Amino acid sequence: MRRVRLSMAMGVTLVTLVALAGCSSGDSDDTSAGLTGEPVRIGVMAPIAGATLAFPDIPKIAKAAEHGINSRGGVKGRPIQIVVCDDKDEAGTAAQCANKLVNEDKVLFVTGTIGRQQATLLSALEAAKIPLFCNTPVVTQELTSQWSFPCGSARVAFSNVALVLDPAADRIGMAGFSTSAVTGDYIRAGLHALGRTTQVDNVLTDTTTTDWVPVATQLKANGDKAVVTALQESAAIQLMQAMKQVGLNIPVVSTTGTLGQQFLDQVQSNGLKATLLATYQLDGSKSARRQQMIDDAAKYASDIDDTISESTIATWLGPNLFAEAVNNGTITDISSAGIVKWLNSGPIDTGMSAPLDFTKPGPSPKEPRAVNVYALPCPVVDGELSATTDTFESALAGPAPKR
Repeated sequence: MRRVRLSMAMGVTLVTLVALAGCSSGDSDDTSAGLTGEPVRIGVMAPIAGATLAFPDIPKIAKAAEHGINSRGGVKGRPIQIVVCDDKDEAGTAAQCANKLVNEDKVLFVTGTIGRQQATLLSALEAAKIPLFCNTPVVTQELTSQWSFPCGSARVAFSNVALVLDPAADRIGMAGFSTSAVTGDYIRAGLHALGRTTQVDNVLTDTTTTDWVPVATQLKANGDKAVVTALQESAAIQLMQAMKQVGLNIPVVSTTGTLGQQFLDQVQSNGLKATLLATYQLDGSKSARRQQMIDDAAKYASDIDDTISESTIATWLGPNLFAEAVNNGTITDISSAGIVKWLNSGPIDTGMSAPLDFTKPGPSPKEPRAVNVYALPCPVVDGELSATTDTFESALAGPAPKR
């Protein structure tokens, strides 16, 4: 069982954000030397510096993806440019971002998005017939729109909690914000699919909360035998600190959707038992694509803290899958329409996960675009993830199709 530590803090790289709507674009450097023609522009929108929701590593990994692809010859000799827009988790700013990406930057597709403002972005993309590819879906529209092609399943992935839950845990808590109530439904669906009758208690709090002691206290009062966290990393860490404060030591289960190395370090510090469900293969020795991502991050984004969360991986993966498909001749029409045709043509081997097949709906009837609902169980051991198997599996759909 190979352990993988996934922190990339090895230096300093500066990411400059342009004032308008918090947007940044790939800066030129020697990775694009020798490439000619109009840059192929790809967009990213996420809360980079939101007050209660922030993903500061997304622009760093976007930069790494851009420079990595360009260093390998770009897209048929043309450079790519990844434009990142910080929606700050604000509706008005998200509308500005969507307008800029579509009408000013004229991106071919948008990738790596995550956050609560994605409905605004998706509406603009649908109107312009621009695909959203390799997003980490949070809002319902991302899981239903024919213009959304997520590489992971985000909240649907919580159905896989049933795969790792101790059979003796007859009652568990789901800790999240008030907007996360649906996560409990996915946990129950996975349990039901496996014939489990475990009670799931939703323990929710306001999206602006910074005090997690009441949540930890409620989990303890419920007699919950484990807790599933549907939280961004900083909030999940605060919850674990609150659990320690109230004397609650129960197993923690979550997905790698928004959790990174700081979460793993906190698990170790608190002496907790934890398991994460990984959408992607995180061991570079078992995935050449994963190793390429690790190498790009080390070379072009050496100050990055997180290379394991689904949102960070998707931001790197989407542009790389696109570039490969163009360079190997799978995509012959470098346009938004050409990308949609490719995505709808059949299974796509990501090299890091179960195949993506958008020709048929996923197993969750209300979220047909969630086609990759598979995961690898990864216990946290000494601050590192240790996958117990290399076989992706789903509580809803069984073992993943072979790549």
